[in-house]
Amino acid sequence: SIAGAAIAAATRGGDRSGTRVSLRVRKRDGSSAAFRFAVAKMGVRVGIHRMMRRRRGTVVEESGRPAMHTFYHAVEEVSVGSFDSRKRQLTAWASAWHRAGWEPRILTMHDVRRHPEYEKHRAFLDANPWGPYNTACFWRWFAMATIEGGGWMSDFDVFPLNPFLDRVGDGLPNGGNLTTHEFWVPALVSGTQSDYGRMARLIVESAIERNQKYPQTHWSDMLALADFRKLHEWQNEERRFHFTDDATRGLTFFETAPFDEVSKCETFSDKIAVHFAHNYVDRGFKEGLLSSRYESMEQRPEVCEEWVNDWEDACWIHRGNKTDSEA
Repeated sequence: SIAGAAIAAATRGGDRSGTRVSLRVRKRDGSSAAFRFAVAKMGVRVGIHRMMRRRRGTVVEESGRPAMHTFYHAVEEVSVGSFDSRKRQLTAWASAWHRAGWEPRILTMHDVRRHPEYEKHRAFLDANPWGPYNTACFWRWFAMATIEGGGWMSDFDVFPLNPFLDRVGDGLPNGGNLTTHEFWVPALVSGTQSDYGRMARLIVESAIERNQKYPQTHWSDMLALADFRKLHEWQNEERRFHFTDDATRGLTFFETAPFDEVSKCETFSDKIAVHFAHNYVDRGFKEGLLSSRYESMEQRPEVCEEWVNDWEDACWIHRGNKTDSEA
């Protein structure tokens, strides 16, 4: 697991630049593999990405794997769980994507500060009423806009259902045009570097406009995308983006289990990921769909791990899927 002292310093926002820690990920055969992180200012960053190259529009790490990015910023907000729970969630997320053939990469405010428009938007975003969690959701678009070639971004409660590299190749869907893969919910996103930058600016502009019309009201990047869709602005050149239903809701996943028949595996054969959002897992608790040994949302990382591991054991075997992490 991630070394406790180093990750704790990162999640507290401490300056431990250059400190390296290791993360071991579980392989399907019971063995494990390690890759290394570097702890930087204000967060955790995967440290093996210094020598990157571009291939068909996707950032590919020196390991030969395409990168799956997530964004983490230590915020004190009860609704998103404790620091310890989020650390465990990050570890579970990284392990799952690594098993599926990807190189997990964690972006932080260190990356955001490299964006040339950071200072321009800082005062507005930090002063508004939607809370630190949603402010972090605005900043993640700027972090992705610093990544050469762009690529994939997911929430760290989104887990792969299939080793889907064969499906999307090593390029980006829709010719690299920005795409949200759970309708307009930006839980799993792909796009070019320029499209992430364009959308970062548009989302902040929508927040400014919203704040001028309705001061002190809630807003988020998801609500901005939903607004673009509702107003059909996603079709014009400036605010264009694609949206698909390639990712399934965690609640639907819970309702379909156990995966004891091939037909149940086939239910999600066209999905590339599952989103264990807070509200999906909370409803799983309330509707009695989760094991009685789980008692609270603090155990969401363990819920995610168990369900994805069960899926892999049942459904990856049925389809005969293999990844290079299993070789």
